[in-house]
Amino acid sequence: MPSLFRGTVVNLGRREQEELYDYTTRVRRTIREVLTEFRSVTVQRDHIFDLFPPLRPREFSIASASQAHPHEVHLCVAVVDYKTKLKARRRGVGTSFLASLPVGA
Repeated sequence: MPSLFRGTVVNLGRREQEELYDYTTRVRRTIREVLTEFRSVTVQRDHIFDLFPPLRPREFSIASASQAHPHEVHLCVAVVDYKTKLKARRRGVGTSFLASLPVGA
């Protein structure tokens, strides 16, 4: 159990367990969205990195032909930008950055 929750006793009935599961998984909320919804929650500075996981590495496909473009690398990227069931906008970290660059950068 993460140190953030040590000393906390959680006693949920079957219905509450199902509601908690639905809340946390059916519509995928970010940690930020949950904290915004529950404004009374405070996170101590010492626990920030326990709560927010590091970004996972991004993988992109190299789509260039080295014989045609010997000094260039071309990437094949699908820009991630959509709305969740809660109408919250989701944008990809890496793809949003790449999409913001000028052509040829």
